[in-house]
Amino acid sequence: MRAERNDLVRADNGMKIAGAAQKRNRCGMLFQGSVSRTAAPEVKDWDAVGARFAEELGRALAIPVETWTKAAWSAAALEVETARYASKEWNEER
Repeated sequence: MRAERNDLVRADNGMKIAGAAQKRNRCGMLFQGSVSRTAAPEVKDWDAVGARFAEELGRALAIPVETWTKAAWSAAALEVETARYASKEWNEER
């Protein structure tokens, strides 16, 4: 992942940790973000990070947080999607 302006990067090695984008129109806003687990190997409990993020966002927006359980990905599906989003073609398409 290449860092863009306002992305979160590590001070020690410049690796991109997190980034986001948004698209707005008169009907609403689409917000997409990503966090690189490989750029933050110190984190051992990513489920806790996600839960804390949701709690803090809910608090900042003064809204209740609703949780849901997502289906687990198969190892094969995870491998396919990881390769897709890590590809040079995907990351340089703009």
